[in-house]
Amino acid sequence: VMRNVERERNTRGLIWKDYDYNYTVVTKLVNRRKRPVTIDLFERVPTVDKDGQVKLSSGAFRPNPTQWYDKGKKGLLRWRLTLAPGEKKSVSHEYRVTYRTKYRLVGHEEGGVKW
Repeated sequence: VMRNVERERNTRGLIWKDYDYNYTVVTKLVNRRKRPVTIDLFERVPTVDKDGQVKLSSGAFRPNPTQWYDKGKKGLLRWRLTLAPGEKKSVSHEYRVTYRTKYRLVGHEEGGVKW
């Protein structure tokens, strides 16, 4: 299993500036066994409050998740994949987080936005 997260930050606006963080998460799987295997791959995606200060938009899922948990496990995706012997598969998803530069995100990968 190999997981890679690509992050791109853009700033937009003249007076009130917004940060746009675009994330692409790619997980590559390889079956090195001599028999087929079934894998449950779980991936956490961010969730936001409904106050509208932070906006979250989902992009493409390749392939579509088998299940999207939302009761008690917000922001958790699951893929159930079967790999033949020697087979390689890739799972990816994209999302965007947008918020005003005057805010600081809690739980961000780097402990918040650096000023």
